[in-house]
Amino acid sequence: MTNAASVDYALLNLPVVDARVDWITATAKRGPRANELIDFAERELLAQEVYGDKFEEWRFQGYRGFRCGQARWGWGKHGGCVVFTQERAQSAAPDLARLADHWSRIDYAVTAFDVSGTVNPCEQYWDAYASRYPGGGSPVRMGRIQELGAGSTLSLGSRTAAVYFRCYDKHHESKGVWARGTWRWELELKREQAEAAHTRWRESLVVGSYIASVVASWPESHGLIMPWDHNLSNWSPLSLQPVRDADRSLQWLQSQVAPTVEWVSAARGEQVVMAALGLPA
Repeated sequence: MTNAASVDYALLNLPVVDARVDWITATAKRGPRANELIDFAERELLAQEVYGDKFEEWRFQGYRGFRCGQARWGWGKHGGCVVFTQERAQSAAPDLARLADHWSRIDYAVTAFDVSGTVNPCEQYWDAYASRYPGGGSPVRMGRIQELGAGSTLSLGSRTAAVYFRCYDKHHESKGVWARGTWRWELELKREQAEAAHTRWRESLVVGSYIASVVASWPESHGLIMPWDHNLSNWSPLSLQPVRDADRSLQWLQSQVAPTVEWVSAARGEQVVMAALGLPA
């Protein structure tokens, strides 16, 4: 287990490969604004479907509608609700700030890459917090989920609170899409904090360095130092193509179905297998 004292995060400046919005939940009361908000999300769903994601029904806290890829929309008793996630949440944020009456949640995320394997925030933050409050009694609860030989996630605060922080191994969480040594820091804002973020996006330009400062500010106020610079002086942006539903299904076919098809073809013949799959021989 890594010793917290062995790494001084204040002396590190890991390259930040991503600093953006990762989630927005927005609503609007019935009327022209809600219509515009839902129309905006509907266009996004149709585009995501073209890219290879499934168009499915969606229900959320009394809202009913549809979801596809990184966007969801639904109608409820009082109006419309949309949710945008991952990269699309970042690019859609200015429009959602303009169209929505209310943001109930926004997540900010910073992703950094540690090529040397120096940092393990889930262990080092845990040790640092335990040293800071050796007898317990910390003002904010810390939790950790650890899988042997796999990923780990550390949290600070409660999911029901207005501010909730988490840090996790992005390589394992993404099942290898992100390189080993990639870590993600996230700050989830709700209620008055989400409203303040909504106002910020509606009234001014929000840049990556601001997002990085927001992500860092709350955990650092509780003694958890970030191993990257708030001003993104070591900014090495990395753009990854999202894994679509069609891509995941194709991977499943290749890893799970293809070996069985090959075996049955050898035992019963290719024509029989093609007929069973409903494919032309």
